[in-house]
Amino acid sequence: MAESEIIITKDNVKIVDRSVTKIMTVSETLEVIKKLSGDPAKFFPIGLSFSYAAPQEGKMTDLYAITLPPGVYPFRYKGVAMMDPEIKKESKNNKVNSQLYYISLPFIHMLSFWQKGFRYAYMFATKKPLSSFNDDIFAVPIPNVNSDASVCFGGGLAIPEGSSIEKARYILDFYMDADHNDDYRLFLDAKLFKTFKEWQDESKKNPSIWDSFKLIPYSGFKTFGDLVKARGIRISG
Repeated sequence: MAESEIIITKDNVKIVDRSVTKIMTVSETLEVIKKLSGDPAKFFPIGLSFSYAAPQEGKMTDLYAITLPPGVYPFRYKGVAMMDPEIKKESKNNKVNSQLYYISLPFIHMLSFWQKGFRYAYMFATKKPLSSFNDDIFAVPIPNVNSDASVCFGGGLAIPEGSSIEKARYILDFYMDADHNDDYRLFLDAKLFKTFKEWQDESKKNPSIWDSFKLIPYSGFKTFGDLVKARGIRISG
């Protein structure tokens, strides 16, 4: 997939797509992005970065975006709410050992924000590739993501040096590889499965079962554009 970067300055926007560099206005750039529907590698690729001045803080902020395509992924869970009843019986003080499952997931998107280092990240889910800022987005159906879409990483997130794409990949991989618990319980509202074991069993039968999920929206925003605007990024000329 091609690497694309969009750098927003005061007067123009620089688009870097592979070895091709163009200078266009913000409005022209957004029109190009909106026309790239149907190809997540171009609209919201493995790595897409924006640089912008956050109005609420007056500092230059970098935004890195990355998409995990739908499929069956390994997922570690050590919470109790969706743990197998047999394992719950063996728990002590309501704590269980981390269990590894393989579950079917829809498109998972992560936006990470930086100001002289990593600040925070947001995640949302869709059932199709993003094609415009008007696309509806949904709460991710997995743990450790808050009701405002912010991600809880716990401790140990030490991001190595690298390109924006490498950093975005590392943060998403760190989240996916972590031991997840019940600290943020929005994922339970989706009521997709009673346990992760059931989720795994159904994923074995039908790896594309994610397409039948009834995802729930976040309460604070409905579309991709709503989330972007909530972080102070202009998406119109």
